[in-house]
Amino acid sequence: MLASGKAEIVNDVLSDSRYIQEGENEISSLICTPLTIGNETIGVIKISNTYPVNYTAEDLKMFAALTTQAAAAIKNALLYEQLKDYSHTLEMKVAERTVELEKAMQELHRHATLDGLTQVANRRKFDSYLSQQWEKLAKDSLPISLILCDVDYFKRYNDTYGHQAGDDCLRKIAQAISSAVKNPAYLVARYGGEEFAVIMPNTSVKGAIHIAEAIKIELEWLEIPHAQSKVSKSVTVSMGVSSTIPTHSVSPSALIAITDAALYEAKKQGRDRIIVKVWHSEYYQGDRWTAIGG
Repeated sequence: MLASGKAEIVNDVLSDSRYIQEGENEISSLICTPLTIGNETIGVIKISNTYPVNYTAEDLKMFAALTTQAAAAIKNALLYEQLKDYSHTLEMKVAERTVELEKAMQELHRHATLDGLTQVANRRKFDSYLSQQWEKLAKDSLPISLILCDVDYFKRYNDTYGHQAGDDCLRKIAQAISSAVKNPAYLVARYGGEEFAVIMPNTSVKGAIHIAEAIKIELEWLEIPHAQSKVSKSVTVSMGVSSTIPTHSVSPSALIAITDAALYEAKKQGRDRIIVKVWHSEYYQGDRWTAIGG
């Protein structure tokens, strides 16, 4: 049957040399038809009796039709299982690709907000984080503080030691500032060429001064030689510090302007020092200046 691929009636199996008895019950008559899916015969369906039956061509025709329906059902079942397997495999691949894509997007976002040289946040991240925290703290009337740092006589440092040494110096300064800033809510960023910034949400001026002094100590420990500095034998920074309680009526750029003015004053007064300016965002008349020298 499997070899010929044809349906057959055997009304007397005992006289048919092809038949091999299986089991205890003797079979006298049978009708069988191949189970074919596409061009492949995958099995045989048979009806058998232990007593003689005169199966007819009409019986064979009806049985073949039933077998064809059974073959179609089996084919559909196999296709369904294949589709299930394919769907599962596809889902797994999609899940894997989704994880890979998420990792790639996270890495892309990290690079987009990171300064390539110093590996701290870049100016883009600084601007977005300051705006985000300003809005958040304005709702709860909580303070925010900002430090702007400028490396003293950095052009002279580059001219003396070379730009490669200058890059290495900036990396060390970024690490020193990061070491002084322990709070995970604080953001250390490279603000400009040799300028760095620290955004300190929910931090009063007292806390900001403490961080600025910690940065100064970290830099002193580094003892990076600077033969052409006018204020020290080692690299130093000037810092402007400001603190306020944000309001929705004032832009965060006002905090930057006040802090930058404090930094300018620190450089004007001789560098290697911290100048603090406390102000109220509702009005600028309440400014107060404090100098912490080197």
